[in-house]
Amino acid sequence: MESAPACWRLYGELTIRLLALSPAAAQPSHVDCFATQHTGGADNDRRQRSSIAVHLVALCARIERGITAVQLQRLRPRVSATVLPTLGMDDWPLLTPPDDYGELTVAVLWNLPDDEFGPSLADWPGCVWSAWQHQHATVRVWTDALLEAL
Repeated sequence: MESAPACWRLYGELTIRLLALSPAAAQPSHVDCFATQHTGGADNDRRQRSSIAVHLVALCARIERGITAVQLQRLRPRVSATVLPTLGMDDWPLLTPPDDYGELTVAVLWNLPDDEFGPSLADWPGCVWSAWQHQHATVRVWTDALLEAL
């Protein structure tokens, strides 16, 4: 995943802040959000395309299919190995990223006061998923292929 060093630092600090405020609320969706907001290099890097696809499938599964955070932790590592052969794909295609990744980013979240941080963090997955609206049909096919194959 391509990211500026400052973004990586903020992401690490955001994760620490999340765990400090509420370890029980620490769900892996923040990983999916960060990954799908950092899409640089995907046109030349199959690992980056894979990362974007896997994390978008995770967001779709969580938001639209009601998959729990615990289930996602088990499913996420199996996305490529399940979806690609099920759909007869050799590799993940390049998905054109959105022009705008949404109003919630790691930098915005990091700068919020504690009373706004938790609710905004909970809104982050929906914000990111909405930003990728132009790819929803494709990602839904992948998500359904994953869930039907398991």
